[in-house]
Amino acid sequence: DSDSKERERERESREMTVVLGGGVASIPKGRTNQQSVVVVTKPQAQPSCCSSRRNKRGGVSFPLPLAGNQRRHLGHRSGFPKPLRVVAEENSVAETTPSTSEIDLKFRDLNDYVRHGGSERKWLLAQANKTHKNKTHDKKISSLLKPFPPLSEGETSPSKRVDILVVGCGPAGLALACELAEKSKTMLGSGSDVKIGLVGPDVPFVNTYGVWEDEFQELGLTHCLEKVYKDAVNYFGEDEKGRVQVPRKYAKVDLQKLQDHLLKRCKDAGVFYEEGEVSKIDGEKKVDVVMKTAKNNMANEHINCDLAILASGAASSAFLEYETGAPDAGAQTAYGVEVEIEDYPFDKNSMHFMDFRRHHSGLWPGTALESRTEDWSWGTKKEMPSFLYAMYLGGNKAFFQETCLVSKDAVPFKVLKRRLKTRLDSLDVKVKRVLDEEWSYIPVGGPLPKPEQNVLAYGAAANLVHPASGYSVAKSLTLAPTFASEICEIWKSRKGWDRDASEE
Repeated sequence: DSDSKERERERESREMTVVLGGGVASIPKGRTNQQSVVVVTKPQAQPSCCSSRRNKRGGVSFPLPLAGNQRRHLGHRSGFPKPLRVVAEENSVAETTPSTSEIDLKFRDLNDYVRHGGSERKWLLAQANKTHKNKTHDKKISSLLKPFPPLSEGETSPSKRVDILVVGCGPAGLALACELAEKSKTMLGSGSDVKIGLVGPDVPFVNTYGVWEDEFQELGLTHCLEKVYKDAVNYFGEDEKGRVQVPRKYAKVDLQKLQDHLLKRCKDAGVFYEEGEVSKIDGEKKVDVVMKTAKNNMANEHINCDLAILASGAASSAFLEYETGAPDAGAQTAYGVEVEIEDYPFDKNSMHFMDFRRHHSGLWPGTALESRTEDWSWGTKKEMPSFLYAMYLGGNKAFFQETCLVSKDAVPFKVLKRRLKTRLDSLDVKVKRVLDEEWSYIPVGGPLPKPEQNVLAYGAAANLVHPASGYSVAKSLTLAPTFASEICEIWKSRKGWDRDASEE
């Protein structure tokens, strides 16, 4: 109608101020402009705002960050971290080198900012850098896979030591690397000698992965499942009328078994490996990859290849060119804890999949600790819904997670952590000990990579993420054979790879 068109014209003509989680972005007209730069400036040091306290029902609570209007009520000390300040500078070109620092990061546009973790970046890095509690890793990948072929006598760097380089050692990267190595032998012939290289950190899998059992059955991976649940229970309303039972078996992935399975396939197929991180990719003609390698104390090393494939997550966007005109990316955020408890509140044989009931919001009499009034909170105009995701792990252990399915402005982990705490209080879950914390950040939607580049993307780097659920692991494992076959077909027909081949 005429009113909505007028509002749209008004929106396009003025400068927009966008709230991004804990940060603020001032975005001029045309927020998807690829020439915009989002700069995150160094946050001021602040006192810690976390504390532990004893649950009034008896259990020990996990650390809980509190908003300012809740400190007085709970006797919490002052000193709450200020949000990151984000400034958009129009018509500037950004450096696209990824960094693990919170200081002076530069991004090409809002989508690049979101893919790198946005205002929740420090928690994204905390999750990526942690070592799983029950695992001894001891450089497993380096011990199993062959190192990159050495330089020939008289040869200097940069050198073409592999033909196809896969960047990323998560499930998507390992699955693709072994499929490429296997199919290059069967489809190109044993005489082709196409070398497949893998580069990334030598670390264990640390994220909690849940899948539908039938997906792993089709992949022959049921031996990589830790626990299977008979069905999935959901609540989309406040009483039993809102209960939806999905008669499909759900499962928790055994991270160590999945990684071991994929690494064995990589070893058997002859995949080469170099521990390190990619700092730059030049793909104008041949692909020149600059890596900081562990063997050289993270000094730069150049390696040439015909094709580089990024399978190292959404933050790989720094090395890719993206289409224009697509809607901006949002983000799924989820805060979870593996805990020891006195009693599990749900059916132990079912997956408690999506529980949107608001028993910690004040709608259930006598359950909420207090009224919430800050941004993203229940009962406010800016309320962003979240749900409980819970699985019984056996004995007195369970995993509980508070998830915002997707939001243009990522719901902060501190908000989800508070919601989970009050939700468990209202369910009378007595937490005896916290075994592990998890921060899950998944960019959802956004532009797709352009095809006409010598650098391809796979997995989350290629937006291979379900737009409604954020799931990607099973899909990345399922599509790896098809993706590898397509590459080998094109390689065979063109006797190699170039920029034109990428468009096919």
